[in-house]
Amino acid sequence: IGSAGAQICTEPLDNRAEFLCAAAGPAASLFLLSLCRFFPKTALCGLAQGIFNLIPVHPMDGGRMLLCVLRRLCPRWAERIFHTIQCLILYGLLTLSVLLAVCGKAGFLPVLACITVLSRLLLSKIPCKSA
Repeated sequence: IGSAGAQICTEPLDNRAEFLCAAAGPAASLFLLSLCRFFPKTALCGLAQGIFNLIPVHPMDGGRMLLCVLRRLCPRWAERIFHTIQCLILYGLLTLSVLLAVCGKAGFLPVLACITVLSRLLLSKIPCKSA
């Protein structure tokens, strides 16, 4: 536990275990859709969180899952392909946020949010499992 928060360092997992571990979060969030009839707001929040977690950017579950699949399909080029996909997704999100700010008159908040996420991702430390 430090000033940046708590960190848990574990032994590296194999691709199958890593994929299942990463898929558990979005699966649980999307499972809340089954409660739509009784708790519609909770189901909507679960849907939003599940979709957000599936974005293929590394710290998020979708990124971890994509990296596991790429390591399985083409182990030699997995990191390079993943980095390219991640950059395209992030630049697409930044472009979309600028378009929302300019054309959609959403203000500067979407751009600020996107820049915050990009800076957090680009300045983040290497996770314990990749070290």
